Amino acid sequence: MKALTLLLVLTCAANAQAIGQNGAYYDGDDPNPAPLKYTDETLTASLALNMKNRNVTAVKNAAGAVDPGKLSRVEKIALMYLVTTKPGAELDVVVEDKGQFFAVETYWEGDTFTVKAGAPREKIYGQASAKEEISKKYGVGPFVDEDAKWDNDSLYVVETALSTLSKIELEGIAGLPFHRLKKDPSGKAVRGTAIAMYVPEKNRIELYDGGIDADKRKFFGTADKPMPLSVATVIHECGHAIARAGNRVLKQQLIALKAEYDAMQEKLLADRKKYNEDKATYARTKDAALGTALNERGKVLQQLSKDAAEKAKTFQALSAKMVGEDKGSALEKALEAKLPVKSSPTVYGRTSPAESFAECLAIYKLDRAALERAAPGVPAWFESAEYAALAKGATVIP
Repeated sequence: MKALTLLLVLTCAANAQAIGQNGAYYDGDDPNPAPLKYTDETLTASLALNMKNRNVTAVKNAAGAVDPGKLSRVEKIALMYLVTTKPGAELDVVVEDKGQFFAVETYWEGDTFTVKAGAPREKIYGQASAKEEISKKYGVGPFVDEDAKWDNDSLYVVETALSTLSKIELEGIAGLPFHRLKKDPSGKAVRGTAIAMYVPEKNRIELYDGGIDADKRKFFGTADKPMPLSVATVIHECGHAIARAGNRVLKQQLIALKAEYDAMQEKLLADRKKYNEDKATYARTKDAALGTALNERGKVLQQLSKDAAEKAKTFQALSAKMVGEDKGSALEKALEAKLPVKSSPTVYGRTSPAESFAECLAIYKLDRAALERAAPGVPAWFESAEYAALAKGATVIP
């Protein structure tokens, strides 16, 4: 089958900035599956009616305006998905037709749709490396089978996601294991079915079956170089882990401090008990040697008590910093200073600074131009010395 050649019309820098300020966003919602079952006649009529109702007057490619009726079936389906979104939306969808998958970029600017369809593919995933090779190459922990098993496709998703991260970013997830499950056991998914999840309380990243299913409907990147949606989700979850690297270090330090404090308290209690017993003996015997020893042991007990108190103060201070990290890491706050949460490039990103950072990172890694259109200047921030410094360890408490 001959590759489709419609080209996406890119806006100029000035227009991109205006769009970014007026609500442009990268839409991550699942498309409505209904158009897949429409006949060609129904598709054409429904698209024309929806365009009229939404005040969309034109469809563009590199050559200019295109009669919607002359678009391919795949392109009509993709635009039917787009017409259900808001003006300014950018929607990357996968359309399955006759056993092949088409990656289609669509964008809504003003009263005009733009569209680009990639070449048909029979497979969504490429060949993955072995689990041990991925762990060694990228410095992550082991790949663990839970109630689902790692296979080529799921390994390809994680390997591809890791390949987009810089050396500094990989340091932020060093040693984190990846666990394969059928679905998220916590049920924490905010929008739809969970694809992957960074689980800080377990210090791991999980991948679920929902991602393999979603990859048949959505992609990230460009029509010429489409990436499965699950790849973007894994990058998103790695973003959370990178941004909260300092929190993990704090947690490890708090665990170590508590163990040291508990050991000191245990010793202090035992030594005080023995001291009090010997003190009672001295009161009866007036043994001079015992009196001298008690005097020295009393000083040791006082110092041990002071040390335990200082350890408790350090623990409380680190606990307070951990609470601060929970409210937003340095990376998340730095991005928020450039890009207010309400202007995040996705609807989900607008729910919190943490989600905004993770969403921006995923889009940046897979489609820099799309992020620039939705959030002008943010791609340059990801390439800045400030970002590199923060990612390298500004959130890590020494």
